[in-house]
Amino acid sequence: MRALKGPRKGPTTPPRAYTSGEVAVIREMQARGLTFFTQREILVEGRVFVVDIFVPPNVVVEIDGPHHSRSIRASRDKVKNEVLERLGLKVLRFDHSLAKSQPSKIVDEVLKALRGD
Repeated sequence: MRALKGPRKGPTTPPRAYTSGEVAVIREMQARGLTFFTQREILVEGRVFVVDIFVPPNVVVEIDGPHHSRSIRASRDKVKNEVLERLGLKVLRFDHSLAKSQPSKIVDEVLKALRGD
């Protein structure tokens, strides 16, 4: 069962600053009038997964920096993807450099995922 956590008195996970790639994608999504949530917590079977961007009803966007290529981080990302995909969420992962330089391409992919392309 999935629960998107709503307003709360204190965050389970402290918010972090956005990366420049995330900011570029967020601005592009705002310019196109998309509804989305950032640093959204998704509770699954007692575990909390924080996603970079959640676009209702079912798209998760992750912007991966260089640390995501390290084996332990890549392993965690794989588990996160599998768990979220089992819930019916579409997980889209993009490299930080692409997000920073071409955010419109990322938003195009999000729109395709929302349409089911």
